[in-house]
Amino acid sequence: MKKIAVILLGFISVKSFGQGKLGIEAGFNSAQFSTSNNSNVSFSAVSSFNIGLLDQERINKTFFWQTGLFFSGKGTKQDRAEFVQYGRTSTMKLDYLQIPLNLGFDFNLHKGLKGMLGTGLYAAYGIHGTEKGYDVGISGTQNVDNTVKFSNTESGSSSETHIKPFDAGYNVLAGLEWKSFELTANYSMGLANIDPGPTVYKNKVTSIGITYFFK
Repeated sequence: MKKIAVILLGFISVKSFGQGKLGIEAGFNSAQFSTSNNSNVSFSAVSSFNIGLLDQERINKTFFWQTGLFFSGKGTKQDRAEFVQYGRTSTMKLDYLQIPLNLGFDFNLHKGLKGMLGTGLYAAYGIHGTEKGYDVGISGTQNVDNTVKFSNTESGSSSETHIKPFDAGYNVLAGLEWKSFELTANYSMGLANIDPGPTVYKNKVTSIGITYFFK
């Protein structure tokens, strides 16, 4: 937590020399993994949240760019596919520090109400995670209660859960802006494989957040 506080204070200090708007954003995340090469497992969404600082800078009257620093909750619920006899059923929750970089444009809708559309990229680094559930094997059922280790090496046993620390992908966002408030819906899809083993797992998150920009 001390490292997170130092990063946030540094971001605020740098921002104090810039132009544009600085705000605080908080919202709800619905997250799950996607896979392209593992048909033995099915994924469903887990609920989490995001909170952080958002810096929005004007390029001209129409376009702007955004960046910031966020605490973002991700993860997934996983289960065996219907035809699979053995495997893991669990809920994995992952916490990241995340930096977005988005390009957007806004337009007037009605009497101070603006619409906004944008897209961009994000980079994130894992700081904490848990996996809880059970594992069904030939010898029986084993409980899973693991703290996630963010590592680029594959886990050697069911008592360890390894996830690569670095995540990156793209964002697509839309929202409404009124006075000092902005309501945003965001879809992000990972481009980086976060599984250190032979499978391909990527983070997928749909979120809704509200931002208050300081005057």
